[in-house]
Amino acid sequence: MASPESPPPTKKRKLSSDDSLHSYRSEEDVGITEHANNHPGFFGIVKARYSDFIVHEISRDNKVVHLTDLSSLPAEPVQSPSDDLLSHQQHSELSALLDGTVDKIMIDVDDCDKEHRTQIHKAIRHFYPKLSSTTTTGSDGGHKCIEVTKTGGGNRSYRSSWPQDRGDYCQFVLYKENIDTVDAVGVLARKLRVKPKSIQYGGSKDKRGITSQLVTCYRVDAKRLQQVNSVLSNIKVGNFEYVKDGFYLGSLTGNSFTIALRNATAEDNIVDEAVQTLQRSGFINYFGMQRFGTAATPTHAIGKCILLEDWLGAIEKILQPRSGDSEAMVSIKQEWWQSRDPVAALAKAPCDKSSASSLLQGLVKHGPWKDYVNALQFIPRGQRLMYVHSYQSLIWNKVASRRVKQFGLEPIVGDLVINSDNEAQCVTTDNISSYTIDDIVLPLPGYSVTYPNNEVGQWYSELLAEDELTSEKLQCRVKDYSLSGNYRPLIIKPNDITWSSIYYDDTKTQLLESDKDKLDDVSMSHPACGTYKAVIVNFSLPAGCYATMLLREVLKKDTSWTAQNKYMLELDIPELASLPTSPHQSN
Repeated sequence: MASPESPPPTKKRKLSSDDSLHSYRSEEDVGITEHANNHPGFFGIVKARYSDFIVHEISRDNKVVHLTDLSSLPAEPVQSPSDDLLSHQQHSELSALLDGTVDKIMIDVDDCDKEHRTQIHKAIRHFYPKLSSTTTTGSDGGHKCIEVTKTGGGNRSYRSSWPQDRGDYCQFVLYKENIDTVDAVGVLARKLRVKPKSIQYGGSKDKRGITSQLVTCYRVDAKRLQQVNSVLSNIKVGNFEYVKDGFYLGSLTGNSFTIALRNATAEDNIVDEAVQTLQRSGFINYFGMQRFGTAATPTHAIGKCILLEDWLGAIEKILQPRSGDSEAMVSIKQEWWQSRDPVAALAKAPCDKSSASSLLQGLVKHGPWKDYVNALQFIPRGQRLMYVHSYQSLIWNKVASRRVKQFGLEPIVGDLVINSDNEAQCVTTDNISSYTIDDIVLPLPGYSVTYPNNEVGQWYSELLAEDELTSEKLQCRVKDYSLSGNYRPLIIKPNDITWSSIYYDDTKTQLLESDKDKLDDVSMSHPACGTYKAVIVNFSLPAGCYATMLLREVLKKDTSWTAQNKYMLELDIPELASLPTSPHQSN
């Protein structure tokens, strides 16, 4: 690809105090400051254990996704072709071709229509999978034959023999524990020996939780997928079927959540008041802390560098050391910062498959020419886009907080709503009485969105200008990073929210039943009373909304890792406190 001119190289530098491994963020750091109601909330710990956070995707046909079957394979719709399609003599000639007696054979199909020729090709593929067939036309442009030869290397490509009457994609339920979707897909791709882009999903689920979601894989047999269950403990796949089309980001309706809030201290009537108040008011639709990462360098800072086309700056931020790095990753990053030699850095852990290692491989190829933009291309596309989307999210959060703080939870003239044609239009003095705060949307900044026709619209320009950006500059010269913009509701109300309370005595007790527990017939019971109380909350949200932001409204507590870890340590349960992990968003 033709890359934009890279900025001049910067001098090598050492890590500054700002790069501290312990400089984690609070909600305020990413623009999360306001609430949608005044209920005081109650105390409870969010994600004390990853098993306290269970997510089930809601599919495009509004069904909650569960892993219920690991063993069944989809029925094959393809029937074996008739043996009569090939004559006895043609069978003999094809056998001779297999034996190497002849180099190729020609089957006269001049009197056959296209459907008949297709059936002959299918018969050859079925009865002689090591042979390849192609329809050819004579030099006179009329006479047709099927030319049959041996496939290269003597073996037919697996993909070329994919049954034509079977859907091109194998759809399955991906169940995962304590690993995010991007990493789980990477693991599956390595086990299946396919590229990660061959595996598609509708939304990325956060690491710290147990999640079930639909995934598609292009032309990979269900039996091959099923085999990974025997070698992976925190990833399981099942409920296989073949489908015509693959998934894409956003191809889901929403998510259903079951969440345990540990160490709850409130009486049940207080919890009930908080939940009922939430149902009436909803919550501010902030992008949650997961969107911005947990490392010293937030993902939105990397996104800002990319949008400014400071490619080397983005690379340096991606390669910053972070808490939770494996020993191999610590060695890789330390070597790179000391020597700026990507070859030497990769030699520290040659088998590492992380995005940082992918980036270093890009630097090996493109670094000598300071072609940093193409070095970044070695990171999977979804992860690269996460950086610029994180910057968009930061701006949205800041504007949303200021909008609620300054103008409250009522529509004002110039606000945006989405009309029946799915287009953004401004609220006017004539129609303002037709809308409530539930109708108001705020734009994610981009080069082709409509901004509010009031003071709120000016805030976008001011915030972008602080980072030396404009809406026009969000149309990046590298197409992948261009941000056209979108619209996001300011307030969200949960669907089907219910709650209950349970008791337990051991802080390590698993409180919620997962899909895998049900498959393994693991039963759970809890005492009628105990040392600790947990509030169990069930609800569903549209795609792209963050359950942690709903919990923030109920609890009136900071949901950042820093704050939650502090609560756990203060309660003298440090075994539940752990370092944060990779910064993938949750949809």
